[in-house]
Amino acid sequence: MRQLWPTRTPEGPRSRPDRVPDRGHRPAGRVLNPRAVLLVVEIVSKINPKNDHVTKLEDYPRMGVPLYVVVDPHNGSIAVHSAPKDGPDSLRYRCSVPYGFGDVVPAGRWTFDTSGLVRYR
Repeated sequence: MRQLWPTRTPEGPRSRPDRVPDRGHRPAGRVLNPRAVLLVVEIVSKINPKNDHVTKLEDYPRMGVPLYVVVDPHNGSIAVHSAPKDGPDSLRYRCSVPYGFGDVVPAGRWTFDTSGLVRYR
């Protein structure tokens, strides 16, 4: 998992993910190219859930991220967003599959056992 991520690019500000597995194409000390990212997983913030549910959902497909998993401890939900494609409503994820805490969640080549996840109090 990598943590270095661009915060601003020539196209404008970028969202910053919590964690990302990548293809390892980042030289030491260099910022990770979002197009090298295979998957982003976000744990929805207690303070600003809109950032993960709206802003990053719009930003990540434009950045070339193929899979975006949103884990929401507010309501115990998980959403796997995939298939970013252009359309009449801009570039966005065309497939979103809902899951709940406790489900086994497939996301690309990964499978997440979510039985140990807990909701916010």
